[in-house]
Amino acid sequence: MAPSTPRLGLIRVNSDSAQFLGVPGGTPAVLAAMVKAKVTENKPGGESGTTEL
Repeated sequence: MAPSTPRLGLIRVNSDSAQFLGVPGGTPAVLAAMVKAKVTENKPGGESGTTEL
C-alpha cells in the first residue's frame, strides 16, 4: 500500500546524550547566533551543554 503523504518520512534515532544551545530571544535569536558564529568562525554566545539521556 502506498503512503497517502509521499513527502512525509519517519526517522528513528537512538542516542545516549544530547547537546543544547540556549540563547535569549527564542528561535530567531538562535538562528542569528548560529549564522554569525559560522561567518565569524567564533563560538555562538549563550549557554550550551550536553545532557545524558
